[in-house]
Amino acid sequence: MKASKTLPLALLLASTTAWAEEYSQNFDGFADGTTDLGDGSFMIGNANVEPQVFDEQLRLTENTNSNNAAFHIPAMSDSSQGFTVTFDVTMTDTADGTNPADGFAFSYGAIPFGTTSPLPEEGWPGTDMVLSFEIDTWDAGSDWGPAVGLNRPANVGAAGGSNHSSSLGYTSGQIFAEGESRTVPVTLSWDRGLGASFSTSGFITDANFVNLPTKGFEGDDSYTFAIAGRTGGANEEVLIDNLVITTGVTDTDGDGMSDAYEINYGLDPEDDGSIDPVLEGADGDFDSDGLSN
Repeated sequence: MKASKTLPLALLLASTTAWAEEYSQNFDGFADGTTDLGDGSFMIGNANVEPQVFDEQLRLTENTNSNNAAFHIPAMSDSSQGFTVTFDVTMTDTADGTNPADGFAFSYGAIPFGTTSPLPEEGWPGTDMVLSFEIDTWDAGSDWGPAVGLNRPANVGAAGGSNHSSSLGYTSGQIFAEGESRTVPVTLSWDRGLGASFSTSGFITDANFVNLPTKGFEGDDSYTFAIAGRTGGANEEVLIDNLVITTGVTDTDGDGMSDAYEINYGLDPEDDGSIDPVLEGADGDFDSDGLSN
């Protein structure tokens, strides 16, 4: 966005917002095997609530082969402006001589609600305008995985093949070892002015992406969120807990530019042009290129 300094019309017209909506689910208090949480979400395939030692969690895939599952969260207001997501994931593999497989992805976009994905660790292949944050755990050492990355919108690859070469960014490397279990915090976000960020802490190979441009991806308030995973010929248990999705962006001065965008480009998030109309606010031109902020 810095190159042209021209903001999308929808962003220019946005009113002052703090965080617009929040979805929070820790899966506690539900019986073993529950698939309907009563909050508008939807589970399909092997997904269900699984009691653990201290609390309940979403079990996305079981530690057996031939799983395919998805957990869908309905559309949330102001997701078109941006969102932040945090959750904990526990990934466990049985020591059976095969690498952990296959992984999972968190996706946002025009996702067919209540469906499974043909290649869930890659997002929703064949579905236009989906942004996916992936943890692909299979086949360490190959040229396509495992990887942590961001799938390119509208080009999510095809079932049976890797799309990492066309991703927004990925890092190849082993995620966790055969016969091992790891619990890792995950944080991911998307801001229409800054792009996508994705971080994990505790895998052998962690995600560490900050403000990757997502050119061509605008977001839409009708878009939904989903976590999808599978096990192919090997096994892997994936547990999700403490999921929080927060939509919207913070625009303290109400000038149509998010605080994150203004800070990133050296603007004052508390000046809508009232203090310095030449440089600040939507009508200012801080880099004197003849185009408004």
